Amino acid sequence: VDSGIGLSPDQQKNLFKPFSQADSSVTRKYGGTGLGLHLSRKLAQSLGGNVTLQESTVGSGTTFRFTFANEKAPDERSLSVPAPVPVANRRKLYGKKILVAEDSADSRELIQLYFRSTGAQLLTADNGFEAVSVAWRERPDIILMDVQMPGMDGLEATRRLRAEGYSRPIVALTAHALQDEVDRSFEAGCNYHLTKPVLKDVLLGLVSELLQHAPPAHHI
Repeated sequence: VDSGIGLSPDQQKNLFKPFSQADSSVTRKYGGTGLGLHLSRKLAQSLGGNVTLQESTVGSGTTFRFTFANEKAPDERSLSVPAPVPVANRRKLYGKKILVAEDSADSRELIQLYFRSTGAQLLTADNGFEAVSVAWRERPDIILMDVQMPGMDGLEATRRLRAEGYSRPIVALTAHALQDEVDRSFEAGCNYHLTKPVLKDVLLGLVSELLQHAPPAHHI
């Protein structure tokens, strides 16, 4: 909803056509190529939705509606978004081994900072090969696995660990939130798919929840 100059019925007819403006005076005063709404509608349609004009009045503004298709992941393959973790529950992470497999030094440092007050033991790896090696040497309680890493990526490392019998929780960390990316994470054997940038309370809540339902350490 905007409170702009509004559109007359005649102007509304050409609104979504490429390279069109309401009239020449609009172009002179406000600039633009007349592609914004056209491209917005194309993008919305590619997401299974649309951009439509609901109403417009000259001098009073315009109302648009944007829709897109939202596919919900099956319940058995996802968890609810964790709530912020109370201080008492954070103490339950004390002494837990958490492997952070992440090729970005900044991301590793940030996650280490998140867990600093919990007393958890943070292990690190900067590629998939090292993640597999550290996992079997140190037997972590949970792995935070970046999907995109050099050499061996996070999903391949997860597949290898699962094939070799590692049964503890693995969380995929990635900047991609599309359903296909989520599906690939679960198919590789991850327990959860978390999109970057990762918020502290969400990450601590997720790790705490997953560890509550994880198999005993000797089952790794």
